[in-house]
Amino acid sequence: RYREDGQKEFDQAVLLPQRLDSAFVRRGFHEGFVYTVHAQHPVEYYAEAREIESEHFRISVLDHPIIRSLQVTLEPPTYTHQKPTRQNENIGDLTGIAGTRGLFRITSSAPLLTATVVFRPSQTAADSASHTSATEQRFALAITDSIATGAVTFLRSGLYHIDLVDRDSVASEHPIEYTVTVTRDEMPQISILQPESRADLPNDMRLDILARIHDDFGFRGVRLGYRITHSKYLKPDTGYCWLPVPLEAYAV
Repeated sequence: RYREDGQKEFDQAVLLPQRLDSAFVRRGFHEGFVYTVHAQHPVEYYAEAREIESEHFRISVLDHPIIRSLQVTLEPPTYTHQKPTRQNENIGDLTGIAGTRGLFRITSSAPLLTATVVFRPSQTAADSASHTSATEQRFALAITDSIATGAVTFLRSGLYHIDLVDRDSVASEHPIEYTVTVTRDEMPQISILQPESRADLPNDMRLDILARIHDDFGFRGVRLGYRITHSKYLKPDTGYCWLPVPLEAYAV
């Protein structure tokens, strides 16, 4: 006889004797009664034979831990001078420049034993050429009761999910896959507008240079390189000499 939590009366299953498997035979039992319980909720049960009734027993059903709340803050690399952005709750898809850190705060449905961000990078052309697959990466988060926190720096695009294991060692099931889209930092560009390909030095030996420079996140410094290729008085340079250009004086 058995009943789920909240059920007043016991249901009954009439069992007929049958041959037992080898595990029972080795213990000296050849024939017995078998009933399989597929418990989705806590169940109370006992066995009854005529006027004889066994003790009552319980099957406790442990729920798999789930993510109640996911909060991710994106922290761009410091050189971009961009402020961190906090995404809306339970929005896990991430987009940022290479080197962006994802700051995770996860609230679970149960006290946790472990929490792990599992990242699978996208296949690159180099991976395809070498017939190898990108290695899965795992990042353990810090645990405080049912809260997991930690940071992951993303250098490549890919997919990630979060694995949870609660204190009863029950693991989460069917995790949601989130996308990571990493954009690359554009290389700085410079074009010299004046002088053109050739120019003559005036008597004062000074030559104005007009250049346009561009970068998506600004500049830390600019250098001017020069070398003497032909001279009646000086030996030609084998390499470039470099002069720093003070940006403050010329930037617009």
